[in-house]
Amino acid sequence: MALPITAAVVERMLRQLSQPDGSSFDVALWRMQGYAVTLCSEDELPARSSPVASCERYRLFLVDGSQHCARLTRDYDQAMGVVVAEASDDD
Repeated sequence: MALPITAAVVERMLRQLSQPDGSSFDVALWRMQGYAVTLCSEDELPARSSPVASCERYRLFLVDGSQHCARLTRDYDQAMGVVVAEASDDD
C-alpha cells in the first residue's frame, strides 16, 4: 500500500523538481520510499485538469483511487498518488 500523499510531500517533490537541472528528483527513489508516483507529459492529461502545485517545467496532480477507476483530484484526503507531468511547450 502506498504512503499517504500530503501537502508536505507534494512540496518536497516540487522543491526537487524546481532545481535547475531537475536531477534531484528520482521517481524510483520516491517509489522505493512507498509513494505512488507516475511521470507523464502534461499533454497526456485531460485539458481542464488543474494541478495542485507547479513550477516552471512540471505540474503535480493528485490521483484519487477510491473509486473503481482512478481520477485526478485536488483533495489530499482522497489522494493515493501523484502524477508529475512535464509542462507542454504550449504554455
